[in-house]
Amino acid sequence: MTPRSIPDAIDDGFDFASHGFSARFCPRAGGNIHRFRHEATGQPLLREPKCWSDVTDLPEGYGIPVLFPPTRIRDGKFTFQGRSYELPISEEKTHNHLHGLAVNQPWTLLEKTSDSVTFLFHFTQEDPRFAGFPHEFLLQRQYLFCDAGLVHTMTVRNLSGETMPLGLGYHTAFFCSQETRCRFSTGDQMIEIGDRHLPTGRELPWPCQDPRTPFNPAGAPFNYHATTQPSTGLEFRGCELVYPTGTLQYRIDEKFAFWYTWDGKGDDNFLCLEPLSWITNAPNDPRDPAITGLRSLEPGDHAIFTDYLLFQPHQRPLTT
Repeated sequence: MTPRSIPDAIDDGFDFASHGFSARFCPRAGGNIHRFRHEATGQPLLREPKCWSDVTDLPEGYGIPVLFPPTRIRDGKFTFQGRSYELPISEEKTHNHLHGLAVNQPWTLLEKTSDSVTFLFHFTQEDPRFAGFPHEFLLQRQYLFCDAGLVHTMTVRNLSGETMPLGLGYHTAFFCSQETRCRFSTGDQMIEIGDRHLPTGRELPWPCQDPRTPFNPAGAPFNYHATTQPSTGLEFRGCELVYPTGTLQYRIDEKFAFWYTWDGKGDDNFLCLEPLSWITNAPNDPRDPAITGLRSLEPGDHAIFTDYLLFQPHQRPLTT
């Protein structure tokens, strides 16, 4: 049987167009954006699923999936302010919790205007995972379109009566091809990852490609953990992808202090550049929270994260 197209397969998804960009959203797949294109050039900017099974098989592999809390937590367990937490083991091979509580969950469409879409995820004690993460919270994400591209804002609200550990990330999956050139802000060294894909506490030089200089992300695995600080050649915190048709800048919130990068085997025309507010396994890291990025969110308080996807078409398409 031929796989159905995304519009046919996702019965609550919808198309959207504003300010010269087109998109497709799906509330029941994490309130995610599964297409983001510049209409005049036809340039796809995010990795797009071909059918609904792509999304169900790999919900973190397309668009801008939400990681809350982000990345891996060893054995799914940690202690925060004297309370024990236990999240489901979602990566059996390493016995880690992976990607958080909201990535593949249904979100509610809160508002749709001529230039914005807003979704809501409400985590309550009705959720079977609540016993392991005993905080009621809200995640509200807004996509605001403008002439330059997209402003993406996440508001996290702690509705519980206890201080909540705060960590947020996105598994942002960009479209890439052999013609794409990428670079991103980072430090002189990468964070070493061990057999369980958890930090070892050491840093290592970049093994071959310094990602602060333009490189082709297609054709080989590019899977690393690193910091996000602005660096030589890229004055902002984020990344830049140059396509034959134009240049995309992904400007991330300064609260995102770390990257994780992933492109599978490097042969499927995508690169995930994942901004993270804490280092992998931060709740189990004994170092100062100022180093690991582990934050606290007080009862009734909220935190806001804002990032930008800005596309500038070239005057004439580049040739390679």
